This record gives sequence, structure tokens and C-alpha cells, in this order.
Amino acid sequence: MSPTFTFTDTVLVLAVISGTGPTTGGTTVTVIGNDFQYGATVTFGGSNATNVIVNNYFTITCTIPAHAIGAVDVIVTNLDTSTGTGTGIFTYSVFAPTVTAIDLNFGAAAGGEQVIITGTGFVATPSVKFGGTDATGEVFIDSTHISCVTPAHAEAVVDITVTNPDTQIGVLFNGFTYTTVSPFTDVNGWWYSSESFAGGTQLALTPGVPKHPRDWDKIAAFATAGSGMLGGSPAASCVFNNHIIYAGDDYTVNTDQPPIRIFDGSSDRLMAKIPNAASGVITKAIISMLLIDGIIYLTTLDSGTTSADFAGRVFAFDPLSTNLTPLGAAFSGGELPYALAWHMDRLWLGTNKGNGTAGKIYFIRPFIDTVWTTDHDLTTDTVGGACSLMSFNGKLYVGTDNVNAVFAKVLVRDTAGVYTTSDTGAGGTAKVNNGFLTLIVFESNLYATYWNPDTTAISIIRKFNGSSWSTVYTGSSLTLRPYILTFFDKTYLYVVGGGDTLRASLLRSPDGTTWTDLTLYLAGPITETALPIYGVVYT
Repeated sequence: MSPTFTFTDTVLVLAVISGTGPTTGGTTVTVIGNDFQYGATVTFGGSNATNVIVNNYFTITCTIPAHAIGAVDVIVTNLDTSTGTGTGIFTYSVFAPTVTAIDLNFGAAAGGEQVIITGTGFVATPSVKFGGTDATGEVFIDSTHISCVTPAHAEAVVDITVTNPDTQIGVLFNGFTYTTVSPFTDVNGWWYSSESFAGGTQLALTPGVPKHPRDWDKIAAFATAGSGMLGGSPAASCVFNNHIIYAGDDYTVNTDQPPIRIFDGSSDRLMAKIPNAASGVITKAIISMLLIDGIIYLTTLDSGTTSADFAGRVFAFDPLSTNLTPLGAAFSGGELPYALAWHMDRLWLGTNKGNGTAGKIYFIRPFIDTVWTTDHDLTTDTVGGACSLMSFNGKLYVGTDNVNAVFAKVLVRDTAGVYTTSDTGAGGTAKVNNGFLTLIVFESNLYATYWNPDTTAISIIRKFNGSSWSTVYTGSSLTLRPYILTFFDKTYLYVVGGGDTLRASLLRSPDGTTWTDLTLYLAGPITETALPIYGVVYT
């Protein structure tokens, strides 16, 4: 017997997954049925659902409205006025939330720790108490997660209480431990951990920490010009002989020369200062550093306030003799020396104008050549300036930024010197200085971090295995940040997010695929941000 098919134009509303929800509304559900059309509306007990999305002919997702307790009809109405009713297929109930876990589960008696509470049945505008004291800054993330800041409390083990607006309560007994001293002692962003930044045995460095590393205000003239999180690539620091060598912040812009400092895990001292430009202008800041064969190559922002007049230089710095040697002539006319990489036994430099307009790619053989060779003008690729450079599989990769409405690209230079597009940014509407801020090679793959400062920002990590690109991480909530720094230590890849006015984030991966969010383990107040400066010292 041949199968029989029956076709119908009748709207059918068969079920709702799940079939129950809180009286306060706010829960996302899926309506199952037939003949759903794009543009359809949905009501629950006569009240309009919100965020209605017609996925296909058979399913609609939407957010339920508030309603009194009881079973209600669910009605779907298409644009052509055809309707279907599911009689009494959804039930409003008063739900008590459950609280199952909290991260972090301990903190200072002074309060101020940002935590994530996990459970079920959370709804919008909850209230949270720790030992009967109100938390602050409650943020309803979704029905299973709430973010908040711990209140002050005497040293004790306390219950955590979550109360929904309908007064239903969930409790995690003995869920949080208050200590007289925070286990995450603020040491200006530096700490010691025997678990590779995992935080479980985090201790303050003793007896000292690096003196204040170069802050955002020192490059404000450049970064603010393009409203971008442009901090320097690969970083404004490096590690030499188990010492962190970094751009210091203990100077006044336009008055003092920027210092280079060294930290060995206990003490910190001055190594050198950047000499004035030929015109006598005092350098504003060190932008980036790269360590190759015992020599540190660094770039500077010497002067300028716009993409028309930025100027800077590149130096070779010998950490043993502390000699600074200029490489080639200074860059001017808005072209700031920004990103560094070592490729084909040459030092490569990418310039950036801070506003998404085109820079150039240069190379030089340090201590052999006296001038920089122009290798490529990025205007030919419809991209902006260079944000990052990396040598991978015998080719040079260039992470770029771009102007408003045009997505940035990762370019690749082949062995014949031809530049082509390897990857293109995506997500949202491209804004000025959307760009691939960092590049790093980890376990035979190339990783790129991409940031688009759209109204709803896009922050992702991309992986290139030599033949194709894929997205391996997408930022959200506390990790929705421009990823300005990538590095690896032992067997882990680390990605640091942050920027001027943006709280720091920290991600870790053992394989580039599985990621652990360590943001809540960062030391210091939740208002602190990250800088493109890092170092790993073994003590």
C-alpha cells in the first residue's frame, strides 16, 4: 500500500515545551504546531508573548508574559489572520527557585567579590542575600545563573538565599565562606599561583610586585583617537632569563622619558629610559615588545594626537648591557609602529593609525640594514592598520582592523611575497577599529582574537589549522571583552580580555577547544581592567 499524505492550511497549536512556567513570566518556551508563518504573534491567556521567533513551519520560540496561576490557552495568529488555539496547554505556577552552587564560594569579610550563582527557576529582578545581608548588583543572566556582588559580613559560613519577585525562595545552606582576609589579595594585577592561574592556591607575591606597568592613560592619545582597544602587540612586556621586562608607568607624559623596568619575582628596578626623538620631543609611551634571541625589539609612540601626525620609532634593546639602538628612521605622518613579529630571519613591523585606516608592512634585518623595507601597503586589501603579526607554517599572517561598516581581515603573505585574505571578521555591523587584535601559535594551530565594538559587541577566538578557520570561543557576559593579549604557560593557552573602562577577563585552554573561564579568579576590585602586559616568573 502506498503511503497517504494529508496537507492542511489549518493552524494547529499542539503543545508548549515546557508546558509550565512562572507567574512572573520571562521564561523562553517553544510552541509546537503546524502552519506557522513568519510574522506570527502568540498570546498566553490573552496576553502577548515577546521575542517571538518563527523558526520554521512547525515551531515558534517566544518569551511568556506574566499571568495569574492556572491553565491558559495559547493562540498563534498568522499575518493572514488565520489562527490556531491550544486549549489549556500551558500552566502558570508559582515556582520556588533552587540554588545549587556558587563560584566563587569564599571571599573577604569586607565583601566586594563578584560571584556567579547557579541553580534553577531564577526569573528577572531576583534578590540575593548572604547570611541575611543583601547582595548588590544582582544581574539576572538566565533562568539558571545570577551574577551579584557579595555584601560585607563577619567571618562565618553563611547561607545564600535567592528570592524571586513572586516571593518564592531558594536556599544554598552553608554555601559561602567569609574570611578576614580575601584569598584574592589585590596586588595590582600580579599574583602567584602554583596551579597556573587556576586560583585555587592563589597567594600575594612577597615581598614585592612589579612597579605599576604602563597604563592606558599613557597611550590615550593613540587609543582614544580611534575609540579602539589598541594596546600593543604582541605585548608591552616580555620574559628574559626568568625576569619580566616591561614598559613602566612611573613617569609623566611629555615631561619624563618612559622607563623600561625589570622584575625578578621579588624586586623591581629601572633598566633604561627611552631617549628623546631627534627633534628633542620626549616620547609618550612604549607600545609593544618582542624578545628574539636575547634582544628585545620595542616600538614607541613619540608624538601626535591624530592619524595625521602620530610618530614613533623602533629600538633594539640589549637587556644585558641595557643599550638601546634605533632601527632605521623614525615613522611619522600618522604611521605608528605597532605590531612586531620575527619571520624569515627578519624583524617585521605593522603600522597603525589608530582609526581603522590603512597602515603598511615593513621589514628590516637588525644590525645589518639601516633602513626599513616597505613590503606591502594595506590599502590594496581594503583594510586598516596592522594590529598583530605572526609567522606560521612558513608564511606571515597579519591581523588588521578596519573603518566603520567594513570588516577587518587576517591577511597571509606567501613565500613569494603575495598577500591574500585568509579570514574575514563577521558578526553584527562592522564598527570602526573592529579588528583581529592578537595572533598566537599554539599546538600547531594559529589562533586569532577578533573584536567588533558594535552596540552588541562581538568577541570571538578563531583557530586556523593550516587549511580552514573555525570559531572556538565566543565571549559573553564577563568575557565579552576585546581580547588584547594571548600567551601560553606550561601546557595552557591563556587569553586576556579588557581595555580602558572594561573589567578584565581571563580564559584558559589546554587544547584550544575546551575553555575555562577564570575571570572570577582575578585579583582586585571588579572595576579593574587588564593591560597588554604579562609575565611568568618561576620562584
